[in-house]
Amino acid sequence: SACFARSFFYAGARALLVSHWAVNSEAATRLADLTFDRLKADPKIGSAEVRRQATLANLNDASSPL
Repeated sequence: SACFARSFFYAGARALLVSHWAVNSEAATRLADLTFDRLKADPKIGSAEVRRQATLANLNDASSPL
């Protein structure tokens, strides 16, 4: 909810990564890991671009059955 998200911002968070849909926890974990790995590798990259790259990397990974 908006109040829950607001509490993160009051605590100093600059952004949140959330989903409105139920997701497989393994897939969600992998996507979050890829997202933060890419952001750490290039801190100046925009949030939309980092999510796009992480999503494509996840989709193109033949080792992952998801």
